Amino acid sequence: GQTQQEPLVIPEFQGLQITLGRNFRIASPPVLNFVADGGFVLNGTLDDLRPDGTVRLRRGEVNIFTTRFDLQRGYAHRAVFRPEFGLDPVLDLRLATSVQQVTRPTDLQSGSAEIAEASITNLGEVDTVRVEAIVDGRASELLAEQSDALELRSSPPRTESEIVALLGGWLYRYPGRERIGAIANIAGSAILSRFDTSIGDALGLDEFRLFPTTTNNEGEFELGLGAEAGIDITRNVTFSILKILTSEDPAQFNLRYRLSDRVTIRGTTDFAGENRAVILYEVRF
Repeated sequence: GQTQQEPLVIPEFQGLQITLGRNFRIASPPVLNFVADGGFVLNGTLDDLRPDGTVRLRRGEVNIFTTRFDLQRGYAHRAVFRPEFGLDPVLDLRLATSVQQVTRPTDLQSGSAEIAEASITNLGEVDTVRVEAIVDGRASELLAEQSDALELRSSPPRTESEIVALLGGWLYRYPGRERIGAIANIAGSAILSRFDTSIGDALGLDEFRLFPTTTNNEGEFELGLGAEAGIDITRNVTFSILKILTSEDPAQFNLRYRLSDRVTIRGTTDFAGENRAVILYEVRF
C-alpha cells in the first residue's frame, strides 16, 4: 500500500517572551557594535514574525564611511518593534563624532589661473567639526537613496554634502604624500577603534581616539600614532588634549568656546612657548 505522508507542521509563536540580559551585545563587525537590554513578545510563523516591544541601546558605535559614530550619552536610544513592521524596527538614535576639516591656502601662480598644490607642511587652518547623526524612522528606510529617517547636522554648520565629504568622501583630494596619511587613517581606524570606546568609557571621557598620522622629520615623512582625549564641559565648551605619541613634541591643550553658529573662540597651548588664541567668524558662501 501507499505510505501516507504526514502533513507539514509549520511552527508558530504565540506570546513568546524574549528578554535581553544585562550587557547583551548586538554586533556586525566592523559596521556596528551595541550593548543593549529590554525585550519583546514574539508572535507569528517563521516567515511572518511579528515582534512587539522595545530594545534599549545603552552604548555602542556605528562606522559610517571611514568615521566612527558613538551613541550620545544621556539620550534614551531605542529600537521599537511593532507587529505590523515585522523585523524592521523603528529606530530612535542620536550619534555623534568629530572630524577634522583643513582649510588649505590657495595661491595663484603668476601668469596662470591654476591653483598651486598645497604643501603638506602648509595645510592652513584646522577646524574640528562636530557631526550629529539623528536617526528617526524604520531601519529599512536608511537604505533609501533619499532617506528622511537620517538627518546630519554639524557644529559649525555645514551642508549635508559637505558633511558627507568630511565623513569619507575626501580621499581623492589628497595629493602625493598626504594620501599616505589618508589611507593609513582608513586602515588604522578599523584596527584602533576597537580600543577607543573601552579606554574612553574607563576614563569617563566624552571622546577618546587613537589615530594614524604623518609626521615631518627633517623633510622625511613618517607614519606616526596620535591620541586625543576630550570632555564636554558644556554643550558649547569643550576641552581636549592632543599628543602625537611617536613624536617628542609636547602635548597640545585645546579649549574651544562656541558663542554662536558663526563665532568660535579657540585657545591652544603646549606650555612650551607655543600659545595661540583665535576668534573665528565664519560666513559660508
